[in-house]
Amino acid sequence: MRNEKGFSFAEAMLTLTVTMVIFGSLLPTSYRMFAKLNDQKISVHLAYTSHQAAIARGHGILTGNRVMDKVNYSWTWEERLLCINYTKTENTYQSCENY
Repeated sequence: MRNEKGFSFAEAMLTLTVTMVIFGSLLPTSYRMFAKLNDQKISVHLAYTSHQAAIARGHGILTGNRVMDKVNYSWTWEERLLCINYTKTENTYQSCENY
């Protein structure tokens, strides 16, 4: 409903409201997607660190660390158990696998 002066105030407010509702409903979804992506990235880094630790163990090295994406992954072999410690959002986690 366009007249000679442009759009009415009601039309502009309706458009703004619909736009805000659409973007407001997408924010939680995008946050969950980014959180899931970050968790998957850490899983890939853990797998890569495990692989590098296995190679190092073949050379007789039983401890080490590596930094990827500003996260320090420190690993330790204890007989057949490989433990990887890492810090995520100020919390320290440990992932242990028996090989």
